[in-house]
Parts: sequence; structure tokens; C-alpha cells
Amino acid sequence: MALAEFVTSMATSNLPTVPGTAVYLTPRPEKVPHSLLHSLKHYKCLHERVVILEIRFANTPFVPAGRRVEVEPLGGRFFRVRATFGFMDQPHLTRTLHTCASHGLVCDAADSTFFLGPRNLIPSARRRWPIGASCSSSPCRAMPAAPAPTSESHPSGGRARRAADALTKRPSPQVLGPEVHARWSRASEVQVVCGADAA
Repeated sequence: MALAEFVTSMATSNLPTVPGTAVYLTPRPEKVPHSLLHSLKHYKCLHERVVILEIRFANTPFVPAGRRVEVEPLGGRFFRVRATFGFMDQPHLTRTLHTCASHGLVCDAADSTFFLGPRNLIPSARRRWPIGASCSSSPCRAMPAAPAPTSESHPSGGRARRAADALTKRPSPQVLGPEVHARWSRASEVQVVCGADAA
């Protein structure tokens, strides 16, 4: 069911209102989350504020705090929020709600309820995953299945060597996050190409 259609129908409903904020996490923010429909079926009420929250991950390590959150009022009590994180960021839903206040949506995390629907995990068909890195101030890229540069072969010397060593080690899931760590575990050897070689 389209979310816009649902919001319009709820504007004329006589459902009881309970205090607080309901946050429904969904990968499809243009549709009504299944968890919201089940909540209406069982509880037959709506919260004062209903937030449809989509969490995205960018192809960059970090996303500046000022660019992480977008808030879209949908009418009445309904809001659509898009939160974007880098693959090295640590998503924090409570802080995300606090950030919404600067966009006109004031939520008290202590008075908010989070709803998460079922998710199906589908393994990727890609066997190799390119990994970006940073070597000093030189531009870099990562390439699969090639030896790493040595101190003698590049003017950045030990810095390039240490960066290459860091890439070939397997960080813990706490550092990269479960999804990225799983991809890292399937990746092959990595070569770091720096400076003029990266052009």
C-alpha cells in the first residue's frame, strides 16, 4: 500500500491517539511498513507522532553529521526520515532522533517505540569487493588479486607499506559492521595504488 494513500486515509480516521513517538524502520519508505499495519491491527491506535525511518549506507567511509538526516513531513502526525551513514560510521538511532529536532521533528527518545519488521538476507553474487583506502595525502584505489607495493618501489615508503598491511588484515565485525565484514571476508588479496599510479 502506498504511504501517501495511507496517510490521507488516516487523516479522517477516529483511531485513539497514544502519547509518544512510533518509529517504523523500513527499506521501502514509499510504502506502508508491514509493522505499522500489524500494529494497527492489534493495538487499534496511533502514536502522536509516526516516523517512517529509512537507513541508507553510502559508498564512503563517513557521512558528515549535518548531511545524515532528511526529514519530510507527510501531513498530520506522519513524517518520513532518511538517515544516511558511511560504511565506517556507527549508526545510533537515539542520536538520529535528536538530530531530527533541527529539521522540525522533536522526538524524545525515552518516549519513543521502535518497530522493526522481518528482513530476508540475500547473499551477494559478487565474489570480490573493491576496498578503498587512504595513503597519506595521495589519492588511492584498491584492486583485487595483486601484490601490495613495497617501501622500495614507491616514494611514500613506509606509509604505503603500512596502509597496504592494514588492508590485508581482517578487521573485526565491531569495526566494519556485520555486512561490510562479511564482504571483506569474501574479498581476495588487495593492492593499494597510490599517487600518479592511481590515475
